[in-house]
Amino acid sequence: MIVILSHMRGATTALSNVLCSHEQISGYGETHVSHNRSYSPGQVVVNQYRRNAWKKEADFLFDKILHNGLDGDLPDTFYGSRAIFMVRAPRPSISSIVKLSAETGMKNVNTPEKAATYYLNRLERLREHWERFSPVQRLGLHSEQLLSCPDAEVSRVGTWLGLNPALRNAYISHPATQAHGGGDPTLSSKLTRIEARREEADLSPVTGVPPALSEACLQAYRALTKQFSPTNAAP
Repeated sequence: MIVILSHMRGATTALSNVLCSHEQISGYGETHVSHNRSYSPGQVVVNQYRRNAWKKEADFLFDKILHNGLDGDLPDTFYGSRAIFMVRAPRPSISSIVKLSAETGMKNVNTPEKAATYYLNRLERLREHWERFSPVQRLGLHSEQLLSCPDAEVSRVGTWLGLNPALRNAYISHPATQAHGGGDPTLSSKLTRIEARREEADLSPVTGVPPALSEACLQAYRALTKQFSPTNAAP
C-alpha cells in the first residue's frame, strides 16, 4: 500500500489526485476505512470498487488517513506500506479547518480551539507512526513546499516510489473525492494539476486559542518536521 498520513487541510487532496491518476496506483482519496485489522486493505479494495475507482492491474493500493480514529492500534503489517507524511503549519491549517467546517457542517472542529485540539492530537499520532516506519518506507513532505514547487515535489515523490512511467504533475479528479469526505470539495475538481503558488510555513501563534494550546501545536509541528531531515527520511 501507499498511504498519505496527514491532517485535514494539508493539501493532501492535490497529491492524492496526482498519485491516483497514475496507472500503477489504485485509489481516489480518503476511504475512511479503519486500518487496525489485517484485512483492512481488502476493505479499501471494496471501497474503491464500489466507487468505480479500483484498478485491477495496479501495483499499488492507495489510501489517505487524516483522523486518529482510523489508524490507532495498527498491526505490524501496516508499517510495510510506503508512507508519505504531509504536514502544514498550524496557523493556516487550523484556520482552514474552521472555514471548511462552516461550509460543510463539521461540528467537531467548528471552533479554533476544537480545530487546534484535533491538529495537536493528530500530529502527536503522526510522530508515533513516523518512528515505527523504517527509513526506506517513509517520506516527509511539507505541504508548503508542494504548493510552492509542485513539479519538483511531485517528481521527488514519484522517484521515491519508483514509478514507471514517471509521476507527472497532472490529474483527473475522481468523482469520489467530491463526496462523503473523500477529498477537498472546494477546488480540486476544477483543476487538472497542482498550480504553483507561493506559500511559506507560517509559524506565528494560532489565533483564537489559548496560548498554551497554540504553543503546543507549534511544538508538535516542529518536532515532527524535524524528523523530515535527510538523515531521518527516506533517500
